[in-house]
Amino acid sequence: MWSKKTRARNYKAGKLCLKIFGFSFFLLSTIISVPKEKLSLKEAEGSDILGVFYTVLTWLQDNALMLVLLNSGVLMLSYLFTLSGDPFIKKHLQETLDEFRDDFFQDYEGEHTDFFRNHRITLFQRKVVRFRVYPKRGRLGFGKINGKCFYPWTGWLVPVMRSGHVYPQKPSVFLANDKDENQCEGVAGALWRAGKSKKAFAWDNLKQIQKLTAPHKKTEYAKKTFVDEKYIEASLDADKNLPRSIGGFTIKTERKLFVVVLDSTEPDAVTQASLYKYPMTMSMLSRLLERV
Repeated sequence: MWSKKTRARNYKAGKLCLKIFGFSFFLLSTIISVPKEKLSLKEAEGSDILGVFYTVLTWLQDNALMLVLLNSGVLMLSYLFTLSGDPFIKKHLQETLDEFRDDFFQDYEGEHTDFFRNHRITLFQRKVVRFRVYPKRGRLGFGKINGKCFYPWTGWLVPVMRSGHVYPQKPSVFLANDKDENQCEGVAGALWRAGKSKKAFAWDNLKQIQKLTAPHKKTEYAKKTFVDEKYIEASLDADKNLPRSIGGFTIKTERKLFVVVLDSTEPDAVTQASLYKYPMTMSMLSRLLERV
């Protein structure tokens, strides 16, 4: 994992590569379009400057294919360096999520020694292809959900940012198939499925689930949160605290669709009414995500 300074330096390098590509593409296009007949060798021999220009022009035209491929490599470097996004926007997005978390769960701050773990805000983005998923579902993402096959390119909701500074090594990834509504997992999947409605939803007063909880209660909890029992068991085995209230909303930009999920170990922390109290925060997140 690259540090923030390294990502910022890579982003600047990517922008520089993009400028180099633009200039080189314009220069190569101009040079290739110049016919050699317009500058005869006799005219070039009569002037040192024209002679050098003719030599350079001839070499560039003879090696045009190699230069175009090299310039394409510069464009690829620009794409790779800027793939992680603008660090300035990501910094403000992280700060906005942290402030949203502190404001939304301010009534519970100080009640728990592990406040940041028990009250979280997670930003999900849909990725078309995902090989590494947690909990594991077959080999390299191949497997079944509800008796139906799915593949690595079915579509997944991947967490891209979370409030706080501690990020889990194995964040949960949820299936989000845009062709079959039955293949959408978790509250994140349910929110993504209802994304066109642009409404906030919440599921509160959920039962507390632990390793020794009765199986039928785990099954009931799994149905209410749109996951299967295997996900519940995997989360408990990983010592994760299952939320007792969870909700969120979707943010649709011009090109992408994001899902913001809030969860808490308190049964009444995330409710339908509380989510509608922060229209300014939702608007701010939407403006920032437009530039991601």
